[in-house]
Parts: sequence; structure tokens; C-alpha cells
Amino acid sequence: MRLNGNTNDFRVSVGRVVARGSLDSCGELMGGGYEVVFDSYSYEDTVEPLIEYIGGLVDGLSGVDKIYLEGSVISPELSRGNRYVSLLFCLRTTHGGSTYISPLGMGDLVFSIDNNAMKSVSAILTRSSIYPFLVVRLFKMLFDGVKTHDLLRRVYRSAGDLLDATLSRLKVPKKCSIDPSEYSGGVARYIVVYRCQRSYVSSVIEPSDLARVFREPIKGLILDHHVASLYTSNRDAAYYYAAILNLMVYLTIKHRIGRLARDQFGRPLLAIKKSGLEWRDLEWQREVARISEEIHRKRGELLEILGLRSDLEIFELVDRCEDNEIIEILRRGRVSNIFKHISYSMEKISEIVLRNTSIENIIEAIKRYTIEKPYRIYKG
Repeated sequence: MRLNGNTNDFRVSVGRVVARGSLDSCGELMGGGYEVVFDSYSYEDTVEPLIEYIGGLVDGLSGVDKIYLEGSVISPELSRGNRYVSLLFCLRTTHGGSTYISPLGMGDLVFSIDNNAMKSVSAILTRSSIYPFLVVRLFKMLFDGVKTHDLLRRVYRSAGDLLDATLSRLKVPKKCSIDPSEYSGGVARYIVVYRCQRSYVSSVIEPSDLARVFREPIKGLILDHHVASLYTSNRDAAYYYAAILNLMVYLTIKHRIGRLARDQFGRPLLAIKKSGLEWRDLEWQREVARISEEIHRKRGELLEILGLRSDLEIFELVDRCEDNEIIEILRRGRVSNIFKHISYSMEKISEIVLRNTSIENIIEAIKRYTIEKPYRIYKG
């Protein structure tokens, strides 16, 4: 703990004890001494934000029923350099009672899959599918919980060493993130999803979206590890939070606040709480939700901005391997292009929010909780 001579404030700093000199045969220090070297970071810079992060979300978020700061670890989700079999796959065709699939990104590999194995298909939302106000695509993977290992060995048995390498690093959850039974009986629950890495852009998955997906004979929906999710039965709150998450990223880019931290998880939610932007069912918040929903309804336009067809479905069981093309396009897609296209709407949202909340508080919360290394101090 060090005393600031100008303010008489104490500051806890992180330092090291450094020995200068050499040791004699008994291990005693000769011809030198000890020195305390203070590093350029402090408790307030490092440990304090971590404690605040852990405790800041204990009470949840107003208007939200459940919060999941991460999804399920899936490995190997996609093959890198064809060293493994991708768990995600595309469905080529169904012919003569047989179904033919290829692991995503591995079009030269074709496998025949029987009807029993087709009952072990789950939809999966990857981080790369989430853009501002848009979920591009839910992909497919073979999944049977703790029996997934046996399922893959049965389907991909002809892959030989490639299959062995895949199974050696296999990681899947015990169950889907969302089970179809949760949406039976007219349950209306909205899911706000956002990326957990760098740009925490967000979109809403509506109950009607899931109803269409679950009409297919699949086990459920898995959210991958770098997808965070908020569950709420409040439609306005869902669209509001998606708008606020996107707005914070938009303001970060617009004001060049700094480089977004690699791992976000609960950071953006803490920024929302600390800047006073939690849902309170106020008139201006409902107006933000309305604009957010309007942007979500422009799905076709946003898909075209990314270079995809405007009528692309959020999920297709028989995709005829179009998913191969989609995932390649998503690897090149840029969040900034979406923001540029909807800049008028983003400015409207910004204007409404900043009429009711301090811009200084928002910028400070963004910097404190979501930025890696600020390189510009906001001055209005």
C-alpha cells in the first residue's frame, strides 16, 4: 500500500522483491541488498475489477429470468487443416432410404447415415452466426449426449486415423442447451444471444423461430461456448437488451474508445448495470425496443449485406450443403458493414438513450468493463 503525496490517498500496488548481489556458500546475500520494485499495475487495476465482476451480476438483470454467461464447449467444432472430422455437418441429399452427409469444410468426405443416427441431430448456434440484430444460421451436428462418442464411431468409422484423432479431443455437453419440450404448450420465452469474444453484438431468437426449428426431428439447440444468453418472457425487455448491447459496440467503434477485450462473457452486462441502463419498463426503453424489433424484421436486407440470399432460413435440415458456403461467408463477414447499413436506426437509438442517460457514464462503463487497452480518453 502506497501513499499518494498529492492527495494523501492510499493505493494498493502490485510489486516484487528483487535481490541484488550474489549468494555465499550458506545462501546469504553478499555485496547487495533487497529492493521493492512496483509494477505499472495495481490492485485497483486488476483484482478489484475481478471482484466487482464476480459480485456485480449476483442479483441478475432486471427483466431477465435466466442468464448464461457462456454456452457449451464443443470440440472439434470445425476441422482446421483437415486434421479432425468436423462435428458440424451439412446434409447433401436423401435418396433411396439413405441420407448422405459431409463434415463442414470437408466436402471431399461423404458418409451414408442411417435413420437411427438421423434421430441424433442437434441444431447449434455458433458465435460466428451472431451479427447485430441478426442470427444468420443454426448449423447441424451429430449429438447424443454421453453417447456421442459411440455415435461418431458408428457414422464415421471409415475415416480411420482421422476419426481416432477426432475422438481423442472430443468434447460435447451432456444435453442440449434448449430442449424442444421447453417450447411446447405455448410457452413464449425470448432468448437474447450475444458473442462472448471481442465484439459482443446481439440478436433476439423469438419463440416462433424456435417453434419452426423444432418442427424438424432434432434433439434440441446447443449454444456454443462463446455465446452468452439471456432468457425472458418479456418481449420488450428482450429487444431492448439486444439494442443496448449493440449500441455499446456501436459507440465503441464510433468514438474509438479502445480495443474490445478478447473474453467478454458477463462484462457487457456489468457495463449495462453500472451505467444505469437496466430495463425499467420506461416509455423511452419501450421505444428503443420498438426500433430494435424493426431492425430485426429487416433480416433479408441484413443477410444481403453479408453476401447471403435474402430468403435464407435460420435452419434447414436438408441444406444440400449450402451450409459450407454460409460458414465461409461468415468467416469474412464484418460487423461494421451491418452497422453502416443500419446507421440511421442506430443513431435514433443512441439519441433516445442519451436523452435519458449520461453519455459519460456509458463511455466510462464501456471502458472499465469491456475494453482491453483504452487508447483514447473520451472528451465529449
